[in-house]
Amino acid sequence: MVLKSPVESKCTSSGLKGCPEMTDGVLLYISGDEAKGKEELSKSASMNSPEKLKQFAMAIKELHKVPGAGSYTAKLDAIADIILAAKAGPAEGGATVTKKEAGGALTGGH
Repeated sequence: MVLKSPVESKCTSSGLKGCPEMTDGVLLYISGDEAKGKEELSKSASMNSPEKLKQFAMAIKELHKVPGAGSYTAKLDAIADIILAAKAGPAEGGATVTKKEAGGALTGGH
């Protein structure tokens, strides 16, 4: 398929985990198996931070510029929306709170 290589490349350059599954999800969705594609996309999204998913979703929207991909514009936009709406993993840069930090904050933590 015309989009496999560009999708893999965009996924890798976005620093996502689970790129093979994410790529499969994109290709399944485009080929007409939207339910299975969405399932793969959601599963892969859960391994990644919201920041990286946003970067990848924006890259997906630009794939309509790839020669031969013009007929997939609506599906590429839908895929980007699915990725943005998916439940991401924890944010990067220490956005998660440890049990000790949470306990200290809740109990006064002296």
